[in-house]
Amino acid sequence: MLKYSKHRKGLLTKSFFVSLCFALSASVSAKTLIFQSKDNSASEPVYEQESGSQVQASTPSAPVAPAVGQTSNINSELFFIVEELKQEVMSLRGVVEEQAFEIRQLKRQSLDRYKDLDSRLQEMAKARAESVSVVQKPELVTASPNISSVQGAAVVPVVVQADVKSAAAPAESAPSVDQDQQKLDYQNAYAYVTKKDFPAAVDALHAFVEKYPDGDLTGNAFYWLGEVYLVLPQLEQAKQAFSIVVKTFPGHRKLSDATYKLGVTYDRLQQPAEAERYLKMVQEKFPNSTAAKLAKSYTISR
Repeated sequence: MLKYSKHRKGLLTKSFFVSLCFALSASVSAKTLIFQSKDNSASEPVYEQESGSQVQASTPSAPVAPAVGQTSNINSELFFIVEELKQEVMSLRGVVEEQAFEIRQLKRQSLDRYKDLDSRLQEMAKARAESVSVVQKPELVTASPNISSVQGAAVVPVVVQADVKSAAAPAESAPSVDQDQQKLDYQNAYAYVTKKDFPAAVDALHAFVEKYPDGDLTGNAFYWLGEVYLVLPQLEQAKQAFSIVVKTFPGHRKLSDATYKLGVTYDRLQQPAEAERYLKMVQEKFPNSTAAKLAKSYTISR
């Protein structure tokens, strides 16, 4: 009886041991399946436990990856397109900046030109009242009698009106009429300049210099022709007009202004050597003039 109980107890122990091993094996298998389902969910089936049995779940389909070579080609094309667009944008930006600089420069030059012209017009308006021809005033001459011939007599001063017209030049009375007419014609031509009617001013000033090639106001007319041509702008004609004043009318009251304007005209004609020559000339020959100061400022701003 004792042997039977021992034998039975041994069987129970073996059975318990087998059951335990089987349980451990099942547990390990379940954990293995769970880990595999997590690591490879796209390709491996997932097992779920339901009502004590395992049911195979649906297997998700893997995404279709594009071809490696095709993707590389598309990326390369997009890269080159972006680079070309960048280059075009940079080129256009450079053009815009260059044009903006030229516009600013033209605005500054136009403003300086109009300011200078207005200031000169104001100066001419103030000087318009001055007479062109200087009319000689009668002179009072005190004549003393011969003291040797009049002994002891009171010396009485004799007032004699000097003759305005010299006897040696009786023909000078006629040009006075021409001077008055010349002044009137000049004022009429200059009026178009003050009104800024530049085409009419050009015609009137040309007519004046043709009518009075050697007149006192011919140099002024050529100077204002240059100013009008510079405003229009007709730079070659302006250069010719200013050059006539500089080369044909030495010592003229407009010589310093014409020299300065000739330098400005050469600068706008893209002739820097000639421009520097005349701008320097006006500063050396007329250092205290307004034209010299303007030439210095213009040289600095170039």
